[in-house]
Amino acid sequence: ASSMASSECRGLSRRVERRPRPSSTVSRASLRHALLRSREADLMSAWTRSAWGRDDYDMWVAQQAVVPTTSPMRALVDGQVTRLDRELR
Repeated sequence: ASSMASSECRGLSRRVERRPRPSSTVSRASLRHALLRSREADLMSAWTRSAWGRDDYDMWVAQQAVVPTTSPMRALVDGQVTRLDRELR
């Protein structure tokens, strides 16, 4: 199941950077759900770099849970979670 979600995400993540059409709301929600299920930091990172995911607190927290503390991405992820904690609470 996890590899299926990964494959699904890999195919869909190529489109994350594109501006969605108004009718793509369901597709965007499906993509987001698949990315969260994937638990793959690189796929979640593609989302959080997009306009849709920039302030997606749940995605940042999920990414924080899987990015190793030794990863160069960790400081960015931790910083974004801290920023969103401050802005949203």
